[in-house]
Amino acid sequence: MSRSTGLNGIGTRPLLLMFVIFCGTFSSAVEAADDAATGCVVWDNLVQARKTADATAKAWHHVVIPPELEQKIERLLLEAMLNNPGMNMKTAYESVRNQLDAKEQLQIAPWFVAREARDAADAALKNASDEYTRASNEKDKALNEAQKAFEAEQAWLQSEKAAIQSMPRDGAYLDRVSRITQRLKSAYEKMKVDLDKHKGCFSDVRSFLDDKDERLKRIAILDAEIARRRGLAGDNSGSTDTGDSNQAGTNTDGQAGNPANPGANPADATIQPNAATWSCAGPTVKVIRDTEKLLTSSDASGASWRVTSQDGQRVGDAKISITSPPKAKLTVGQAVSLTMTATAQPPAWANGMWTPGDFGGGQVFDGDGLYIDTPGGRMIATWHRQFIGHDPKMAPCFMRATIGRNIGNAVFDPEVQITWTYTLDGQK
Repeated sequence: MSRSTGLNGIGTRPLLLMFVIFCGTFSSAVEAADDAATGCVVWDNLVQARKTADATAKAWHHVVIPPELEQKIERLLLEAMLNNPGMNMKTAYESVRNQLDAKEQLQIAPWFVAREARDAADAALKNASDEYTRASNEKDKALNEAQKAFEAEQAWLQSEKAAIQSMPRDGAYLDRVSRITQRLKSAYEKMKVDLDKHKGCFSDVRSFLDDKDERLKRIAILDAEIARRRGLAGDNSGSTDTGDSNQAGTNTDGQAGNPANPGANPADATIQPNAATWSCAGPTVKVIRDTEKLLTSSDASGASWRVTSQDGQRVGDAKISITSPPKAKLTVGQAVSLTMTATAQPPAWANGMWTPGDFGGGQVFDGDGLYIDTPGGRMIATWHRQFIGHDPKMAPCFMRATIGRNIGNAVFDPEVQITWTYTLDGQK
């Protein structure tokens, strides 16, 4: 039967639909929910509840009953609702049944079965939607607290960097840097624990934790370098870097010094007889991110990008060039000086950093200024150390240049990585 017309020329189920109009609200909630990973319980429950609600609504609409009986049910439901404000649907349905004769009750039985199934599905959908909203609010609170804690740690880190700026590069200096890394590690690990239960459901939590994982990796590299210097220099070594990717300037003297002779220029390093040599077949270039399609070029020599201001009135170009790249062959103990140079015209800006892996020294972010956004070239990141590659079985030996725009929380966009990977000569 057709259900396009009914009482007073209105659709035959306007009153009945009033009881389930809230379903549209929950549908929107599902559509607007975070694009969570599969396996998120509250999300999966919400999706399944929406499917069930849709299926039961469809089944209800397909139940065929005589038009005059449907109109009678609507009239009786309206009377029950007006005479008993706040009456629940189960009681209202029972009231209607009691006013139907045996034949009508038989005819209407499939309708009631489908209707009650839909009501149950709608209630389950409301519960699932409420549960997802609760989880989302819980996540927002935890993430906001973690972000505040992170910002506090960054402020403390800046004050510590200022404090150690003039310290001699000796054992006391390494002790202070070790205390810095231990505190940062503890803070980042606590953030991971506090947010762990939310990461499966919410992408913003996963992004936050991915950043902390990267910071912890860089701190681990620094800790290993500190330990190596203590072993080689008897607790009396050159400067190092905190390894925290959004910061700059801890490597205040621009050079590591000879671990056996604190303060010596790496350029004066003496390569030991029969020292191992390592070779690089050539750099690999990878565009990690370019969501706004800003890149205009990217290759082993660097990258460039163009930025337009939000009002569309200004256009600026930025470029970072690898002006002194790693050499194709290196010998353990050999002095290595790497530089990248940037130019930028506002509203564009440029950031860059060198990140070593079992290579020597620590990470160097782009100088005390953090970034360049003024016309003219400037050397923004100089890595000046001794090559230490020593055990290819323990970790890959590489040097990586990361260049682009730091848009916050150690996220570059665009981001280009140029990586020189070395293998020990004579080994495959």
